[in-house]
Amino acid sequence: MKLHITVLASSLALAMPALAKDIPLSQAESIAKSVTPDSASVAFNDLEAQWLTQLRKALQGDTAALTRDALAQMRQNSIQADNAWLQASGYDFHTTENQQMGITLLSAFNTLPEAVLKDNLATVTAINHDADVNTRHQALADAESVEYLYFLSDAMGPRLGRAFLAAYDKGELGKAAALIKASEVSTGAAKKYFHYPRPYQVPGNTIHLTPDDVVVKDGHPYTAGGGAFPSGHTNTGYTDALLMAEMIPERFDALVKECGTTIVECAASAGKDDPYRAPAMHTFYRFTMTYNLPQQKGEHQSLKIPKGADVLLQTALPNLSPAQRQALMEETALPAGYPLSGETEDQQFWQRLDLSAAYEMARKTR
Repeated sequence: MKLHITVLASSLALAMPALAKDIPLSQAESIAKSVTPDSASVAFNDLEAQWLTQLRKALQGDTAALTRDALAQMRQNSIQADNAWLQASGYDFHTTENQQMGITLLSAFNTLPEAVLKDNLATVTAINHDADVNTRHQALADAESVEYLYFLSDAMGPRLGRAFLAAYDKGELGKAAALIKASEVSTGAAKKYFHYPRPYQVPGNTIHLTPDDVVVKDGHPYTAGGGAFPSGHTNTGYTDALLMAEMIPERFDALVKECGTTIVECAASAGKDDPYRAPAMHTFYRFTMTYNLPQQKGEHQSLKIPKGADVLLQTALPNLSPAQRQALMEETALPAGYPLSGETEDQQFWQRLDLSAAYEMARKTR
């Protein structure tokens, strides 16, 4: 559910052939396991266990025990998120307009060939069947934490991640936490529009439902209502991760206070203790942009960068001009023709954008 800075090739000439190369599903699964309780790092596993403990405590609240009913009521509490400040600000999030824009942006889904949809279901089923117990546990924890920000901590490494968790539950990130969650655009309207069933709702499916022995710990199989597309969890992960990455400099004091040292020192971790920064993660991130679904052949228009899109790289690459950041976005974009890249300029750009590759190219060449 997180956007992490990953590594691509050091030059465009080397990078471009690799962009469209399929990655074996078994290889992607192996990389994914490195950020579950199957990680080789004790420090990373301890961080995962810590945020899960804090999540369960937040869900339980003042009740005697954590029950499944708590999941229906889960939301950030008044200490974690300063919703009173947000309401007083009078900010208009244009919710209905943004929901409709999302539907328009994703409308290429309706033109996908039946063969692609079958490949999609087959890939999901294979991932589900091959997932080991630790991968399932991590998926459950991530799925049941979407109303909070706990899941962002493991992307920060053990030291900064622990500092973030402490600051979050103390309310030291209250304005940021409220704003991030309010910025999420619900996928409910889009799910109704596309009406694409979840894999376990498809007649004749062989999906294994996972019993909850991680969060509520009542053995109840995990399910969710609504359609499969677009994914609300993916939407939450990208929105929260991108906004938190943009806001960390503004929340510098709170994090330094909890770190007890500089942000740079706090964020520094031994390689094995920060698996999200491992070289293999570029491979995994690129895999998740296509899931090896086929590229459609034919003529495709050139990529055009929407005005202002480069702001997504501004915090990471403050010394580059907007034009330089836009050039990086164009040079590292996924090739055209993969599912959802559509025909409009916006569809082309947002489906093909690879922020992590753009950042890494800048890091390699400057």
